[in-house]
Amino acid sequence: GDLERLQALVEEWSERLQHFAKDGFTPLQLACYFNQEAAALWLIEQGADVNAVAQNPMRIAPIHAAATHGNLIILRALLENGAEVNAAQEGGYTAVHQAAHRNNVPLAQLLLEFGADPHQPDAKGQSAVQLAQAEGNVAVTAVLAA
Repeated sequence: GDLERLQALVEEWSERLQHFAKDGFTPLQLACYFNQEAAALWLIEQGADVNAVAQNPMRIAPIHAAATHGNLIILRALLENGAEVNAAQEGGYTAVHQAAHRNNVPLAQLLLEFGADPHQPDAKGQSAVQLAQAEGNVAVTAVLAA
């Protein structure tokens, strides 16, 4: 969350922009996961890889981390800078699955705007539409099934 420190580190060691920490995450993935909007937007602006896949069993990309919190500003910036909207993390779970699980209509709408496939199955064969229906999330089901 310390944007000035982050900027200084990247300025001093520019390769850190794409560096994977010991836990397998990049600075952008961590900024997205911890909902550090200013840091995430700055990292994207600096050219951080918006499709970097965590080098750990979770296999998340920044889009999955941002979808966890439903931060539409970070998510839009990722998508506008080339994030793969249908990227699947471990288990085949996508950002639109997260929207379905959380009954987050604005998140689902943004992902659909960028071409998310609500019928893409996860590793168990369940699509985001099916997940929303199974969890009784009526509002997001209506958006995803439209």
